[in-house]
Amino acid sequence: MSTSEIFEESELECYCGLPAKLRTSQTPKNPFRLFYNCPKEISQQCGFFHWADEPEPSDDRHVEELNLIRNVCLHLQDRLDEIEEEHDNEKAEWERDKEELTLQLVTLQSQLDDIQHRIRMANESFSMPPLDALSIRDDEGDDALVIYTL
Repeated sequence: MSTSEIFEESELECYCGLPAKLRTSQTPKNPFRLFYNCPKEISQQCGFFHWADEPEPSDDRHVEELNLIRNVCLHLQDRLDEIEEEHDNEKAEWERDKEELTLQLVTLQSQLDDIQHRIRMANESFSMPPLDALSIRDDEGDDALVIYTL
């Protein structure tokens, strides 16, 4: 039985003689319903159990209010579950989009790097005049070339 513990002692005593603990049921059959049981750890409990909100024959209004509150709690829990599922789905979709865009970015960056490399190579080859334009024969008759550098 799944429960939330409310730290409130009662006048009720469990079979161990200890003050019973007030807890909240979280089972599908009795969600958010208050009950008392043994305060010990689950493995050591004596088996005492008593619903804290047992309907009183003359107290129908309170029972109706409790049922209404339970129904509101169930509705809110269902809505919370829906919102969490929507959030998880949107997050997964966002992650897929992020991965796809990251891959596209890497591909485009690689293409850009390649284009920039080609432009540099082309600029270098255009800025380098042919060797015969950079040299002249000297007048000394030894067939040496004078090469001018940039």
